[in-house]
Amino acid sequence: MENRTRRINILPLRVTPVAAAVATALGSFSGISIAADPAPDSARPEEIIVTATRRDTTVQEVPYNLSAISGPTLEQLQINDLSDIARFTPGLVQVDQGARDGSRLIMRGLNASGTEAPEKLANTTGGYVSTYFGEAPVYIDLKLIDIDRVEVLRGPQGTLYGTQSMGGTLRYLPNKPVTDELTFDTHGRSYAMAESDDAGYDGDVVVNVPLIDDKLALRAMYGYMYRPGFIDYNYLVNEPGVSCAQPGLDVPGECVADDLSSKADVNDEKTHSARIGLLWNITDNWEGLLNWHYQDQDIGGRQMNTQQSMAPIGAPPDFVTGKYVSGMRFEEPITRENNIYNLTLTHSGDPFDFVSSTSYTDYQDDGQRDQTDLLLGLSFDNYWYYEEFPAFAAFTNDRRDNEIFTQEFRLVSDSEDSRWDWIAGAYYSDADTKYRSTEFAPNLAEFLSDFFGNPDQNITDVEADISVKQDTQEFALFGELGYQLTNKLHGLVGARTFWLDDNSTSCQIFPLFDNVEVCDSSDGDNDKTLFKTSLSYQYSDDLLGYGLFSQGATQGGLNIGSFVQPEDRVVKPESVDNYEIGLRSTFLDGALIANGSLFYMDWTDLQLDSVDEAGFTIQRNGSSAETKGLELEASYLISSNWITRASYAYTTGELTDGCTEADLSDPSKTCALGNEPTNAGDQLPGFPEHQGSLLVGYRTTFQNGWDLAVNTELLSQSEVYTQPGNGDDCCRASGESLAGFTTYNAQIIFSKDQWSASLFADNLTNKYAETAARDTTANIRSVGSYDVAIRRYSKFMITPRTIGLDLRYRFGE
Repeated sequence: MENRTRRINILPLRVTPVAAAVATALGSFSGISIAADPAPDSARPEEIIVTATRRDTTVQEVPYNLSAISGPTLEQLQINDLSDIARFTPGLVQVDQGARDGSRLIMRGLNASGTEAPEKLANTTGGYVSTYFGEAPVYIDLKLIDIDRVEVLRGPQGTLYGTQSMGGTLRYLPNKPVTDELTFDTHGRSYAMAESDDAGYDGDVVVNVPLIDDKLALRAMYGYMYRPGFIDYNYLVNEPGVSCAQPGLDVPGECVADDLSSKADVNDEKTHSARIGLLWNITDNWEGLLNWHYQDQDIGGRQMNTQQSMAPIGAPPDFVTGKYVSGMRFEEPITRENNIYNLTLTHSGDPFDFVSSTSYTDYQDDGQRDQTDLLLGLSFDNYWYYEEFPAFAAFTNDRRDNEIFTQEFRLVSDSEDSRWDWIAGAYYSDADTKYRSTEFAPNLAEFLSDFFGNPDQNITDVEADISVKQDTQEFALFGELGYQLTNKLHGLVGARTFWLDDNSTSCQIFPLFDNVEVCDSSDGDNDKTLFKTSLSYQYSDDLLGYGLFSQGATQGGLNIGSFVQPEDRVVKPESVDNYEIGLRSTFLDGALIANGSLFYMDWTDLQLDSVDEAGFTIQRNGSSAETKGLELEASYLISSNWITRASYAYTTGELTDGCTEADLSDPSKTCALGNEPTNAGDQLPGFPEHQGSLLVGYRTTFQNGWDLAVNTELLSQSEVYTQPGNGDDCCRASGESLAGFTTYNAQIIFSKDQWSASLFADNLTNKYAETAARDTTANIRSVGSYDVAIRRYSKFMITPRTIGLDLRYRFGE
């Protein structure tokens, strides 16, 4: 099958090979890259081909706000994961909580939840942002090795990408096997990190082997990454249920005082990555691509400190906690394993192309959490006597297995002679999830037996054991129909209808108390139709304007438990209506690109935590909200030596209805906060109002043939609320405002022929900045007769300064 073509225009500037390579990297944020021309006195801007619209096109031709980050960009600017992608993409935020916790993705401000509960998130959910690896829909914080490009689609993408794409869609597109060239690519880097005692390193190898010339090719990748930790766990209990619960506590005959230990740099990360791709050009029109991608992570602990929550214990110099110290009593490791399999069959021809995508993904994790403070905190409403046991320390083991099968068929029009263009397709998915959480409280049973004088107390360290099985099936039909109304005006309408069937079973047992297993099953179904319409006007070859209306929705869900009333079993999907206008423009013969959009989103049926008549926490559909904003991106090739790129996003969101004191106790009402009134106009939490970046690059070629490139980057964001704001101020529910911050990165790159070497620095000034808060300041308190401090409140922070050397060798290109 022929390689895809690329649209090229002539730019009358002289660009050296390294200028071309780095301009490719910087410019590709706006969908354009500068490629070296064989002729020494010319260069050409090469626009990145994207497939976000399900057909090959350029970023400048897409009538909604899309960014594409090319593979050279990822390499040049040391962009390695989702957190890096978000920092460089206006309108996209990752609530960075480190590798241990599932960091929430927020697009265009669609978030009503506080930042306080990372253990509720998993690697298998991207929140309101759908994510794809190739054609496989799966959420994974992917290590970016051998990636052709990353596409970020802002705003609802419901018609083509289905549920969970309310805020947008993020696509990882790996490099495909090449049938006519043997290539070998090896890469390694090593770096030092402030606040860490160890050096970090990673390396990877990519091989492309033609098996049958122009017919069959194999591409294989293997990578390993060791990222050192920088958080110290200084108050680990040596013997749970025997050691006293906190430093300085001494209860003779009850627990061993100061029987604690420490471990440095706990939040380290070890990641194995592998991929095998097999491409078969079956005929001139048929192509088959089989991909397997594997990622295995072993993470030692959380990226957080408990400096404020431990302050009541004592004061310096006797008791000191710092910005990079956690007070957790147990280590909190987790292992994650992802396997992604995909078979894509493509037929190209007139009048349409056919695509079949079959995917199977398997995700497993196994982790341990410190549960002590959650249980101690229950004394606010109920007295459970945990706090009266001076050696009380509890931990939880969580295990999850998620298997998803998906099948999608698409027909895409491909006729240059027709004014009509269309897409039609069908989608099916079957997701099976198994989750089990076992809670251990060593020696608590013996204490309770003595405390209550109850010799019949069930003696066990297992306090609770909860398991959940869920099967979710979805079937959808979708399509888009476009018509070229005039030579310049194009109109499009689209729709997607989905049907959802959800079945869940949960079982729970509390061996310390009644030791009776209780199971409950729930089932429900949902269906919804989403619409899209757009008009785009091609003012000239270099200027496109568009207006867009699009809808998005979530899948809905179930409340599980024998206590749940029939009317509360099914939670219906959330919905959002998006109104957007934008411009895509190119000036100065392609040297300057400027793109921008304005949007307004109306969000209804928010799925919120609520309390039923029996006092149990469930989810209900409740409040409505709106977000609006501005997104801008520009890149400018100033000369053959200088290039710059800038981006900016302004995003604001607020509740559009409130809850009174009376509403909080009304079962028919669902409020954004379960225990505090809110007003219309309260600001949504979790994302900055202002977000921007500035990149400046210089490059030249020496007489000996070596190329030099120097890049500097400024990344900045404004403050973030951890809970809904009180009008324009912060915050309800004991939330707080986390200060905005600016970081600086830099790279110095030398390259010649197949070799390149880069000296890089991330967070050059070693800025300390907080990204999220777990729990709220209301839980900075002590409980029980021994004044045990609850350490649940904590802060997450960005990675300290990292300086390193990156080496790369390519053969066959």
